[in-house]
Amino acid sequence: MIKLTSKASLIVGLLVTISALSTNSLAAADDSHAEALAHTELSQAAMTRMQISTAKATAGQLALTRQLYGVVVPRQGDLVALSSPYRARIIKVTVQQGQHVDAGQQLALLENLVSGSRFQLLAPIAGEVVSRQANVGEIVEQAVLFEVLNSQRVWVELSAFPADVEALEVGQTATLNDLHQHRQANGTVSYISPQMSAGHIAKARIELANESGHWRPGMHVSANVRVAQRDAEVVVKRAAIQTLEQQTVVFVRQDQRFIAQPVTLGIQSGDWVEVTDGLAVGSEYVDGNSYLLKADLLKQGASHSH
Repeated sequence: MIKLTSKASLIVGLLVTISALSTNSLAAADDSHAEALAHTELSQAAMTRMQISTAKATAGQLALTRQLYGVVVPRQGDLVALSSPYRARIIKVTVQQGQHVDAGQQLALLENLVSGSRFQLLAPIAGEVVSRQANVGEIVEQAVLFEVLNSQRVWVELSAFPADVEALEVGQTATLNDLHQHRQANGTVSYISPQMSAGHIAKARIELANESGHWRPGMHVSANVRVAQRDAEVVVKRAAIQTLEQQTVVFVRQDQRFIAQPVTLGIQSGDWVEVTDGLAVGSEYVDGNSYLLKADLLKQGASHSH
């Protein structure tokens, strides 16, 4: 057992006191930093009532995307125009516009005006009669009488500028939306044109299943094509991001306190956002209904201003 002299005991006592003061100062600094940031407090009952949910900030892999715009078109061979091979009179029309027909089904009966023989116009594919320009008694020659469309599968032709084309590859996946955001679909880039148009645009193609008929030829769409992936040290859900007093913030939970933590954002990918500064992995943040906390702070600010 080592015995300390009175002087040594005094020194040790001073060191312990300084250490305690230093620890208390750091804790006070942390508390004062938290106090300096805008914050609000909620009980667990209030959180449940407001349906506020939290999550832990994690590392993640984000997809780098290019947004392209395009139009839905029929696949080659899926839109067929039919006309009479001879100068003929229409004897009978057996279908209406909008009617579904099977391959080989009769569309009309005609009479050859030279030979007097009668012949049928048959649907070469199954699909819908999207155009009918045939009426009984008409004399026709080469004019298009019917158009039949099979839209069970369709192409989306995307317009890609030179910078986009350099990033595109066959096999890349994409998420497509109609421009009203009513429906979303996933597809794969199946073709990239080797030529540019006069407007310096190349076509990239995605094929979609379309049993529901939602993706109508002529419909304009947007597509987010995933061209690469990047590892991010910290990611949060997009719904967590709020703007408060011209700062981008995420609400960080510390017990019942919710602090508006300023953050710097990196790339965004779908529902996820990279945080490059201001938040550490493992931080608990509000990922659901964070706008209610923002509204509460704005309300507090308004009340303090009166």
